[in-house]
Amino acid sequence: MENITETTKAKPKSKTRKRLWEFCNSSLGIWVLSTIFIGLITFSYQNFSQIYKEQTDKNKEIKSLEIEINRRLFIFNSEITEVAKVDTSKKSYPSKIEDAIRKVNSKNCYVFEQFRKRKLSSLLYELYALLPEKNKAVAYEAFEKMFIIEQFPAKINKNTKSDKATGYFDEIVTYTKTSLDIKDWNK
Repeated sequence: MENITETTKAKPKSKTRKRLWEFCNSSLGIWVLSTIFIGLITFSYQNFSQIYKEQTDKNKEIKSLEIEINRRLFIFNSEITEVAKVDTSKKSYPSKIEDAIRKVNSKNCYVFEQFRKRKLSSLLYELYALLPEKNKAVAYEAFEKMFIIEQFPAKINKNTKSDKATGYFDEIVTYTKTSLDIKDWNK
């Protein structure tokens, strides 16, 4: 008795499979399957194309930011290095640093028009936001250091002793020579 019940239960499965195969081998079945298959391929290709385009646009934006930031940092480093070479008494450091910061953030110091009205620290932060997680640390450190440098004129005023101003200047020179050397963010 048990064998008969098992056989009768197995028959509906084989009947269903047989009907399914018959449908798949019919003209209508082949048309339905090919439509589904082509639809999936088209959908996958569109998704891939969109993701690829977004990634390409993001990479272009990162590259533009790198070029803009590197140019501004080069100008800033040149200004600071020049001050350090020329003024050994270090009395003009505060005003020269303020001038260098102003020059780097001016509307005339840009490579790409889209970054014309942006400060260097905002460019660094945007780069930080666009980079993959593994590369963010270097860009964020550079952003923090540039933010501190941009606050330099507020720290130094006419009442600040020149020794303290010199200390700030030395700190800025250290920042620009070490932490702002941000060539590692794209590795």
